[in-house]
Amino acid sequence: MRRPPLPAAGPKGDLRTIRTLLPYLWPVDEWGLRGRVLVALAFLALAKATNVAVPVFYKYASTR
Repeated sequence: MRRPPLPAAGPKGDLRTIRTLLPYLWPVDEWGLRGRVLVALAFLALAKATNVAVPVFYKYASTR
């Protein structure tokens, strides 16, 4: 009995997965969904920036 092939690992497999999911995340006529995706990406970027900035703020807070 043969095993099914494993999914491609690495960047090519990741891009293939994103390409497969993109029509569900960015449908042509769904402006409300597109807006929610953009808001979610903006919040994600804000959260990442906050995680980077908080230790810097703590450093300056402890030196005063």
